[in-house]
Amino acid sequence: MAYKKFIILTSGSTWKVPYDWRNDSNKIECIGGGGGGGNGGGDNNTYGGVGGGGGQYASNTNLSLPPNSTISYNIGSGGGSQTAGGDTWFYSSSYILARGGSAGSNGANYFIPGAGGGIRSSGIGSVLKNGGSGPAYSNANYVSSGGGGAGGPYGVGGDGSSDYFNISNGGWGGNGDAGYGGSGGTPITPVGNGTEIYGIGSGGGGRGIGGSGASGGLYGGGGGGGIAGIGSGGTGRQGVIIISYNVTSPEAILM
Repeated sequence: MAYKKFIILTSGSTWKVPYDWRNDSNKIECIGGGGGGGNGGGDNNTYGGVGGGGGQYASNTNLSLPPNSTISYNIGSGGGSQTAGGDTWFYSSSYILARGGSAGSNGANYFIPGAGGGIRSSGIGSVLKNGGSGPAYSNANYVSSGGGGAGGPYGVGGDGSSDYFNISNGGWGGNGDAGYGGSGGTPITPVGNGTEIYGIGSGGGGRGIGGSGASGGLYGGGGGGGIAGIGSGGTGRQGVIIISYNVTSPEAILM
């Protein structure tokens, strides 16, 4: 009988391959950092900012790694206001790579492109799922938009949105991982962290109302846009690396 052993990397830059590593039964999963939301702005500061994009998901299986060797990696940082999320990679940026979400645009007096999630064609892995985007416009009447959710193993991250005609509804964040991950923030509900990958996973996008935009969810959720005139964009959340492989004894999973 096989048992699953897993390791979660949220910081640092090197990892030592365990003695019991299995080249024929392993999986590496990466989520890029979420992009930060845009600030309010435009004529008379009456336009809300656009939410940031969610981080991309990338994975690969059955990597051949020598036991006791040292592997480099990078955890993508969450973007601050108007800052893109960082890329997450394992071994090298040409081996497994999950792109960070783009930064949200500042509020403007016209329809403007939203912040895109990680671009699928630019990532590297056997499975690639985009992060969600901020909506493709900036709203008048102080309304800001929600950030995109992170991509995950089951699907792409959900896009953020906002109610163009109703300020009280504000901006809604997209759900992570096609709804299997963390829930997107709403004007009255906080953003959710992902739980679908060994108890953690793809975070939802931050809501975009109430002054400054809200932060995205762990891991890789995009930040919400800031309310016009007084609000800065919410921060995106950092990425993560999840390593798993099979072992033959339940005692071996104890770290």
